[in-house]
Amino acid sequence: MIPLGEIHVIWTRLSISRTVSTESVPEFSLDREVQLVQQRFKNVDIGEKVNIRHKMLEIACPEMTSMLAPTHKVKTKGAQKTKFARHERSTKRDPSYFEHVDTFVSRTEPSSSRKSQVKSKPKEFARRAVPFLNQFHPIRQPYIVDVVVDGHCGYRCIVALLGLGEEAWPTIRHNLYEELIQWRDEYANLVGSYNQLEELCQSLIVHDRSQVNVKKWMTIPDIGYAIANRYNVILVCLSYVQSFTIFPLRTPPPTDIRQHQILCIGFVNGCHFVQVQLQDGCPLPMVDIISSSHCYLEARAWSIFYTHRMQSFMALVGANQSYVDLGED
Repeated sequence: MIPLGEIHVIWTRLSISRTVSTESVPEFSLDREVQLVQQRFKNVDIGEKVNIRHKMLEIACPEMTSMLAPTHKVKTKGAQKTKFARHERSTKRDPSYFEHVDTFVSRTEPSSSRKSQVKSKPKEFARRAVPFLNQFHPIRQPYIVDVVVDGHCGYRCIVALLGLGEEAWPTIRHNLYEELIQWRDEYANLVGSYNQLEELCQSLIVHDRSQVNVKKWMTIPDIGYAIANRYNVILVCLSYVQSFTIFPLRTPPPTDIRQHQILCIGFVNGCHFVQVQLQDGCPLPMVDIISSSHCYLEARAWSIFYTHRMQSFMALVGANQSYVDLGED
């Protein structure tokens, strides 16, 4: 044992008291980061603004994200085992590429009539794969891009054209619902009545990502007005019956036309929307009648930038088309 006298006096005293730390707890703040995001948000175009807002929404409300868990567990270890694996000591070699080709040719060339049948099948399959192309003018057909058919196709087209990907369609529905509620009186006047506006709002509300019925489909041009206003874009709608352009109704156009963004969708088969990739300077259909008569004074300048392109469209498609007020029953 160590004698008590050998221990320093400081260690012979027992003090029971609360020890107060003089070290300060570091403070964490997002103020600077939020300011940087806001500054970038002000300096980018509408497509990037939608993307930034979508990312912020994913952080604040992760339950609204478009990401889904895989339907089955993905194996990440080991190579796939083949059912018929050749013995490692076998001396049998694999057939060469040329032997595969010779075998295929010998099976597919018994006669000249057989050749003509094989050549004609791919053409028939291609026609069946895109049955709606004949509903568009031939010059538009190479620029058609299809989306998933599930009742959300219209919103899938819009979100894909904005650069967010098809699966972000719930964000578009939410944004458009907010747009209709915020400018309720104006949209009631635009679509005809408050009852019609209420039906429009209800069509935007969905509770899951499953397929929906016709009451939840996107309706044009009514939803088109909200799209143009919410994202400050030009919406072009093409169909076999009628085509028109919707400009933003509240904001003046940027003086630099390179800052304008045009989204184009096509309506086919009476029940499906597709994307249409427009080329720079291409002709555009005439302005929608209702939107042109309900826009703010400062927003009327949008059409001035595109007068020559609308005239080109009329000359190309034909000036004898009649334009119907789609707001009427």
